[in-house]
Amino acid sequence: MKTFLKNSNFIDNLKLRLSYGITGTQDIGSSRYLGLYSLTTQYNSLTGAVPYQLASPNLTWESKHQINAGIDIGLFKELI
Repeated sequence: MKTFLKNSNFIDNLKLRLSYGITGTQDIGSSRYLGLYSLTTQYNSLTGAVPYQLASPNLTWESKHQINAGIDIGLFKELI
């Protein structure tokens, strides 16, 4: 592997860079997936319950998968 491009007259440096990562958020709250009701309304002079937050049982943390690639090339280290 050390002899690869050893005798090259124009390429002085050659690197391949790759990275992979997952980032996300955790600020969805502890009860965002629950169906909640509010008891602030009245119906027929009695307290009534109305939906305050709809249930979302499949709610999960947001995540982003990212792949990065790059090539570094150094050419003609010494110009005449």
